[in-house]
Amino acid sequence: MSGWVVQTRDGKWKFWLKPGTVLPAGWCLFLVRDAARFRERATWAKREYPDGVFVQGNFPKDLPTDDTSAFKIYKP
Repeated sequence: MSGWVVQTRDGKWKFWLKPGTVLPAGWCLFLVRDAARFRERATWAKREYPDGVFVQGNFPKDLPTDDTSAFKIYKP
């Protein structure tokens, strides 16, 4: 998934997945505001995903997460 882009449909927010990003089948990738804080506090993720989670992020503001259709994911 290296170089793929996640952006809001209105184009106001855009994030490029880091080079070397590989997501095995059945795994989740969490895009979060503060990756270190997420890893520290997300005890539910450790319980739900005992093999670990993929986390990328560090954004200046919260993302609009109520409606997942607000995002599009594509490879430019």
